[in-house]
Amino acid sequence: MKKFTLGITLLATATGSAFAAPLLSNDFIQTNFTLNAKVRYDDNILLTATGDKSDTIYEFDPGVKFNLGNQDKPGLLQFSATEAVQRYDKATSLNSNLISYNLNSNLGTASGDKTTATVSAGYSQIAANTPGTLANPTILSRRNVTDAGAGANYKFSGLTDFTLAGQYEYTEYKAASSVNSRVYTVPFNYYYTPDSSKIDLSAGLQYRKTDLKSVTTPGYTDYYYNVGLRSTPVSTKISGSLSVGLNQRDTPNAKTEYSPGVKGNLSYKYTDKTTFTLGASNDFGASSGGQSQKIVSINGGVQTNFNEQWSASLDLSYSRTKFATVPPRTDGLHNASLGVTYVATKWCSIRLADAYADNTSNVGAYKDNTVSLTAVLNY
Repeated sequence: MKKFTLGITLLATATGSAFAAPLLSNDFIQTNFTLNAKVRYDDNILLTATGDKSDTIYEFDPGVKFNLGNQDKPGLLQFSATEAVQRYDKATSLNSNLISYNLNSNLGTASGDKTTATVSAGYSQIAANTPGTLANPTILSRRNVTDAGAGANYKFSGLTDFTLAGQYEYTEYKAASSVNSRVYTVPFNYYYTPDSSKIDLSAGLQYRKTDLKSVTTPGYTDYYYNVGLRSTPVSTKISGSLSVGLNQRDTPNAKTEYSPGVKGNLSYKYTDKTTFTLGASNDFGASSGGQSQKIVSINGGVQTNFNEQWSASLDLSYSRTKFATVPPRTDGLHNASLGVTYVATKWCSIRLADAYADNTSNVGAYKDNTVSLTAVLNY
């Protein structure tokens, strides 16, 4: 704990500098250098049921951001690159340097403001265990995730519009016990706004194909047939979307499975300073070992701004995951996190947070608590 205290002192010193405007800024290009400096104490770094290993981790994430184009016009291109340098105080074999890249672009409008489109791409190196990891792991799960996506919205009139998108994600694991996966997702949604209504009605279909590098299970094909509601902050204090319907999973040489489907993420602006969030999901999934999963989750949170400098947030969530394994495995994961943020200057903020997790399982149970202090610098 002495070294954790030392880390807090170092972070406080690092945030004492004054920061000027972005390094390069004009009407077309804006460049920012970023640095996230974090120290955290984790009492179960591997998420094991027995023999918990605690450690203090120091992390420095230098990065750069480029904005090409006008923020208020179509065609804005945003690119960022970050390297997460993680150093463990005791478990030095877990030290890592992790790179991530992200690209986003708003292709803007066409056909008299009837069409909008976006594209995105990313690459991330990850070193972290998850609830689906094998019980009592001895190392961190290393994986590389590559993703790309595109989406478009077309407005037929002031009352109707539709969206069509495509998403690709490839996960490559370093450990032989995990299964590489390629996931292709194509959602389509049609929206209708009744006269004088602030809520849009929707009907949709989502297609998802999961290809696994596995001898026993080549993959899954999923469909989500749904109807729902959509709202925006412009029309009401409640924003977000909620859909309900039917999930269908087709597995080669197996019986087709069905389950109720739910997808929702809502935000309620209680006051100008306080916002509540609520989310829910019931869907199929695939574990890092390639096993089919049925996942039900719900989450809620609140964020409040006390003034221009101080804010706080509280987030709670629960998920139940059933694995198609022999013997059957069921996980019940409870998460709670509390954080306080202080904005020191326009270019610097500091956040103190505590995150607690309790995973009840007949195979991979664990408890974990992490206290972290992060300084976010933007030059």
